[in-house]
Amino acid sequence: MKRKIADPIIRNLARIASEMRSNFEDTTIIWAGSPFEWIRSLPPRKKGKVAEEFVTFWLTSSGFSTATVRDSDADLAVNSKRIEIKFSTLWETGVYKFQQLRDQNYDFVLCFGLSPFDAHCWLLPKKEVLYRWNMCEDIVPQHKGAAGKDTAWLSVNPEDPPRWMNKFGGRLSNSRKVLKKMLKD
Repeated sequence: MKRKIADPIIRNLARIASEMRSNFEDTTIIWAGSPFEWIRSLPPRKKGKVAEEFVTFWLTSSGFSTATVRDSDADLAVNSKRIEIKFSTLWETGVYKFQQLRDQNYDFVLCFGLSPFDAHCWLLPKKEVLYRWNMCEDIVPQHKGAAGKDTAWLSVNPEDPPRWMNKFGGRLSNSRKVLKKMLKD
């Protein structure tokens, strides 16, 4: 049973709230009907946990050996290589933003992007990440000022990724071959 608001001032406030709702709700049409839509509403830590579980399941089912890592510099060991996982859902602008890239103790950054009906994966060697961050400006500081030098982010349009990333992956269906080659024991 729907309750009615008796107070006319509160009724007016409710009307205004209804009109404002569309300005604040995240109702991106491209995500409508996606089996992944629910992930977008999770807080960042839970999104990260979901991403780690997705990636671990995908890698294990693709024949890779996975193990947890005992420190916070990497998320996963895959075929004995230390992997830092970065996750992004597709932004309304049509890009993934892989955030909080740092110079830590890992061998590769695995960028896992989830679109409404597709997924992408790039396995970037740490040397390439640092080079692109420090020399090429393909990976940019995430924050302004002196404090912004310790974290960076990478924006990727999955329909037109930067040319340098092509050898490191792409659509999830094609990425497995790249990972097998790069993560050989």
